[in-house]
Amino acid sequence: MRAPLKLIVLAAFAAAVAAFVATRARGPAPSGAFYYWQTRWTPAAAEAWRGAGFDRLYLRFFDVVADPARGQAVPVAPVELAAPLPAGGVVPVVFLANDALRGAEPGVLAGKIVDKVAALARPGGVAVRELQLDCDWTDSTRATYFALLAAVKTAAAARFGAVGLSATIRLHQVKYRERTGVPPVDRGMLMFYNMGAIGAAGSSIFNAADAGRYTERIGDYPLALDVALPLFSWAIQERRGRVIGLLEGLAPEDAAGSPLLAAAGPGVFTARNAGFFRGRYLVEGDSLRFETMDPDSTRAAAALVAEHRPRRGAYGVVAFFDLN
Repeated sequence: MRAPLKLIVLAAFAAAVAAFVATRARGPAPSGAFYYWQTRWTPAAAEAWRGAGFDRLYLRFFDVVADPARGQAVPVAPVELAAPLPAGGVVPVVFLANDALRGAEPGVLAGKIVDKVAALARPGGVAVRELQLDCDWTDSTRATYFALLAAVKTAAAARFGAVGLSATIRLHQVKYRERTGVPPVDRGMLMFYNMGAIGAAGSSIFNAADAGRYTERIGDYPLALDVALPLFSWAIQERRGRVIGLLEGLAPEDAAGSPLLAAAGPGVFTARNAGFFRGRYLVEGDSLRFETMDPDSTRAAAALVAEHRPRRGAYGVVAFFDLN
């Protein structure tokens, strides 16, 4: 991990812990963690992980998407292990697309998910003690998703023994729980970012005004919670004033060195002509507007979420998204 980035991480984590202590949260200070959401675990990622000094890694194992040709949900984009994983503390994470839940048989899909997790965990030397599912479920997929969670819990226990099951929770699912429901899991990971409309004024990754509309109901959420804070940047691709996509995991420095792009303002670049940038096709005049979480923004997010700690117990883990 580059020295400046390590300082950012340590400062942000220290600020998060200080915020929780300042609010006199019950229990010990939270432990630190990282998400890693790429499709390849590389030597550079392993080195960054060692430099971070944390003891828990939420590693995206694979996605589950709908395959129209086969009429069923299938796992795709499994993580490729090009470097050794940490000896302990790896939590497999499975992303579920909403389309994959429509028409799915929960028991059958749960068996496929657990089998795939086991197949990837074995060569990586991962002892599965916790499994996390990531899904922004909707009213139409809630029943199937919750049934799937229960089935995964049963299947994972049969395969791995005692396994904790966690699920990601968005702020709107906290506030409108009477409609969205509360997932049948052991813990929830509150994703404290991506709370604004993409392309709107201000940052869509985090801003206190948007967050403030949802935080009041964190305290009485009927599920033990951990929290994930943003530590990333992305570029919003716009064409004639309309958002057409996101380029994730990029910083303004990546665009500044491209002959295809011309600086058009702080964090804004315009395509000089048509061409590809980092695998994304741009037409002449397309703009890339970068949103970046700096240390102060991450500290602000930490302080705000600490003020609204769950009454069922302090946040046990503060995770950063992501290690890339």
